[in-house]
Amino acid sequence: MRPESMTDGVPGSDSPAAAAAAASVTTSLHDLQVLVERGTLSGPEKQQADHLVTSLKRELVLRRVGDHLAERTFHELCVRLAVMERDWAAMERHIQQLMPLYELDRQAGIQSPHRDLLVGLNLMRLLAQNRLAEYHMELELLPTTEPQQNPYVLFPFQVEQALTEGSYQKILHIEAGAEWLPFIELLRETTIQEMVTSWAEAYAHVTLEELASMAALPVEQVPALLARVLDCTQYVVQNETVHFIASDHIREAPSQYLLAKEAVSRTMEYIRGLERIV
Repeated sequence: MRPESMTDGVPGSDSPAAAAAAASVTTSLHDLQVLVERGTLSGPEKQQADHLVTSLKRELVLRRVGDHLAERTFHELCVRLAVMERDWAAMERHIQQLMPLYELDRQAGIQSPHRDLLVGLNLMRLLAQNRLAEYHMELELLPTTEPQQNPYVLFPFQVEQALTEGSYQKILHIEAGAEWLPFIELLRETTIQEMVTSWAEAYAHVTLEELASMAALPVEQVPALLARVLDCTQYVVQNETVHFIASDHIREAPSQYLLAKEAVSRTMEYIRGLERIV
């Protein structure tokens, strides 16, 4: 099988203009890759990366260079850049563009060297955002042996199993690398937002001290946490007590909330365990 080319399938690709466009894209992709592989970007480097993404997008959209390899490499780099910047919406957009390209690769009997990592990162994103139906749907599209063969799929698979089973010991024995840290942070943020939202649904009033205990935070940090997640019209703090203002929905029964509170507390404990191993 011959190597993929930056001009495959481009009408008039032998013309000087097409060759120049392909060379420009190749250079821009290389420059973007150099920035992505640094892991963190300064302000000027971030501006340079944004400029390269805009330029490459224009070239690919205009089909001056419409080759599969260039498109795939572009979206792979954009996914990695989005993870670095914690831009989950951008990550999702580029993943949606990338998956059909991976399917074309599979049909052609080839595979990107970055495919395993990016498939795993996408699964972890869905898990961390609590989009469990989509997580399981994506998992079912993969070969049944992939969690055992692909270490990047194995990690979210193990995390999801441990969270479902309530197995803290399993969390402690998961091997993880630094590439997962942004998603552990996202999992923590998702859990915190759900926890605070559940407080508003479950309680008419509760002390700051009780909320601090549930969130495993110093009591002085609870007001800032409430302000970050809830609208100011949803609660009032008076005399160290938070009064939640009822909305149109019916509050959950306390017994149901107690179960939810235990699950949230357990998840927070697991997240702390994950942060220790990453």
